[in-house]
Amino acid sequence: MDLFDPAPDFATLARGCGWYAEGPIEDPADIGPALERAIAKVKSGVPALIDTITQFTG
Repeated sequence: MDLFDPAPDFATLARGCGWYAEGPIEDPADIGPALERAIAKVKSGVPALIDTITQFTG
């Protein structure tokens, strides 16, 4: 499987399975609030996925 062109939308795939999902998230400032929402969902018994975009610069 090629993970480029187009990039897979993991959040949509997770939602299709009944999970709580957000993303893709590109702004680092948005990750903390998204994690707080996801943790609340997990505590209520719902699986959660936060799809974040990262970049390797090495």
